[in-house]
Amino acid sequence: TTLCQTLFPYTTLFRSEIAQNAAEEFSANPQAAAEGKTVGLDAAQGTDGSFTTACTVASEPQGSGTYYTAHISVSDDQGEAYALDASRYVEGVS
Repeated sequence: TTLCQTLFPYTTLFRSEIAQNAAEEFSANPQAAAEGKTVGLDAAQGTDGSFTTACTVASEPQGSGTYYTAHISVSDDQGEAYALDASRYVEGVS
C-alpha cells in the first residue's frame, strides 16, 4: 500500500511536469503554437520515449490583440495520462 501511495503521486507529478513544460513553451510564443510549432516535444523526448504530448491551439481576435487557448495532453501507451488548459492574450496581434 505504501509503495502505491508513493508511486502514484510521483508518476502524476512527472506527467504534469511534461505538460507544464509544454504550457510554458505555449505561453512564451502562442503565435508559433497556433501556426503548428510542436510544444512539449523536448520534455517528452527526454523521458524513456513512452510519453507523447499534443497541443491543440485556438485563437480569437479580441480588441487590439488575440486571445489564445491551448489544450495540452500527455499520453502513454494506455491513453491520455494528464491534461491541462492554458491561455494567453497577446496585444497587437490580430
